[in-house]
Amino acid sequence: MNNLRGFTLVELMIVVAIIGILASVAYPSYQGSVIRSENSLAQAAVVEVSVALESYYIRNNSYTDADTKMVYPKKAPLDGSTPTHNILVTPEHDGAGYTISATRIDDTSVIFSLDETGLKKTGTKTGWGH
Repeated sequence: MNNLRGFTLVELMIVVAIIGILASVAYPSYQGSVIRSENSLAQAAVVEVSVALESYYIRNNSYTDADTKMVYPKKAPLDGSTPTHNILVTPEHDGAGYTISATRIDDTSVIFSLDETGLKKTGTKTGWGH
């Protein structure tokens, strides 16, 4: 007589249900971590562009035309991986200041900005320091 024992369909369905529940909890957490990581890389890119702008100011005694004469990255992250943010430099105050902004490509409501005084602003609660 064969005494082979296997799993019943009910047991397999219970395992599939448990895996589905675990995945539904884990995936949103994973997505949140990915977005926070991408936002941190964009913030780092904004700071790097700020350093380049300060160097430009030292050489030219003005930020005028820095957005057109200076070569700076237009996308973040700067490591060459898939871009997640657009970077824009806007000279202000007749060349005495600037604002650098990084906007998420997939959600334009997420904006990080930094000006010449070091003031950090964000368009959402997921911005600087969060």
